[in-house]
Formats: sequence, C-alpha cells, structure tokens
Amino acid sequence: MKRIILFSAILLSAVSCFNDTGWSSSYTLRVTFEFSDDVYKSFFSADSLFFEPEGQGFSWGNTVLVYNQKTIDKEFCGGFLLSYQKGLPEGGNLVETDGTYRANSPSGAYGSRTYAVFYDNPEEGQMPEKDMIFTQSYYGTCGMNSCMVNNTALVAGKVKEHFEVGDKLVLKATGYLDGTKTGESEFVLAEFSSQKDSIVSTWTRFDLSKLGSVDCVNFTVSSPKEEVPGYFCMDEIIANVSLQSR
Repeated sequence: MKRIILFSAILLSAVSCFNDTGWSSSYTLRVTFEFSDDVYKSFFSADSLFFEPEGQGFSWGNTVLVYNQKTIDKEFCGGFLLSYQKGLPEGGNLVETDGTYRANSPSGAYGSRTYAVFYDNPEEGQMPEKDMIFTQSYYGTCGMNSCMVNNTALVAGKVKEHFEVGDKLVLKATGYLDGTKTGESEFVLAEFSSQKDSIVSTWTRFDLSKLGSVDCVNFTVSSPKEEVPGYFCMDEIIANVSLQSR
C-alpha cells in the first residue's frame, strides 16, 4: 500500500492588497479541507496523505489560515498534514492497517472526505515554531470560534491497550497575538476513571472562543503514557475574521 504521496499545496501570498479607500470586511471563515471532484479524481487515492515536502505547510480559506508542519529530508515530522485515508470501517476494527493518520470514525466531520491530522512530536526540534497562523493579522483580527476534533485510530487503540484508571489524554489550544498569550482551551480526547472509560470516537466540537483574537494558535497533546502518541484529527474550523485597509 502506498502510504504517502507528496503533495505540494502551493502556499499563495498571504498579503492582501487594499487601497486607500477605507475598505473593510467582516465574515465568518469556515474551513473544511474539501477539494473539488476534479482534484479528487486527479490527485487522490484511497490511502493518500498530503504534506508539503519542503515543510512549509498548507493554507486554506483564501490563505487566511496556514497550517504549519515540519519535514526533514522530505519526511513528515510534526505539525499538520492532510489525510484522505478512510477512517475506521463499520464495526470499528482495523485489520493489518496503519491507523496513524486515520480518523477514529468512518470519515471526516459531517462525512467529509479530507481532514487534517496533527502530530505533537515530543522532540521540540521536530515541530514547527507556530502550528496555525492567521496570515492577515496586519490588516485585522481573527477570532477563533470552534473546530471539530477526533482521535486517530492509532491513538484510540493505544489508549485501550495502555491506559489505567486515572489516565487522561488532553488536547490544549493556546492563542497568541503579537507574541502575547491571549487564552487557552482544553479538550479531553480520552479519560479512564472508576466510573467509566471514555475515548472520543465521533467528531466533536472543540470550543475555541476563549482564545480571543489571535495571530497564531499552538496545539499540545498531553498523555500520561509514553506509548500513547500525541495525534488528533481536526476538521470544520470556524473563525470570525475582520479586515480593514491601513
């Protein structure tokens, strides 16, 4: 099986050109990572993973948001990549299939074909400096609203194998503006307690409104067991963008 296809998602210029007429615009940005049918037919196969081989990441929403990654020798090390891999089949079992970049559910959020997967590499040098960037911060603000998140099939399996009562897998998003922390939000991806064991296996809303207005967002995945790696899936990002000429 072909595990990785190198896909250069061309990073268009992030600088918008405004004139001096006092132009302004406010809108809700919705990022779904979906392509046109023609692109799927031409570039995608059932096991496709897409990342920029030079490690620049990929952009979305008319280049308003950039999802960074780190690659070394053209190998993905950390940050975001795009996955077109089908998730868990009906019944929830993967047989002789690598679940590293597969969602812990049959598809992306709301049945989407493509979604982002984030890897929080524990080695700092294997990660981008900033995970998600609002490229047009010079011209306005980006207020994060929410995103949909899920576990990967690999993480769900590792949690079942290694977690004990009291263990918790936590995703944290931290917002920054001009280098200053603006806020943070947490989401529990898995938790084992004396009452019940819980592993997220459906796309679930992660409230990011506490981050406030940001120019970048960093993500961390904290696990009490080193056998459980720091992956999670992301889809359906919602943000409120306000821009004006200067």
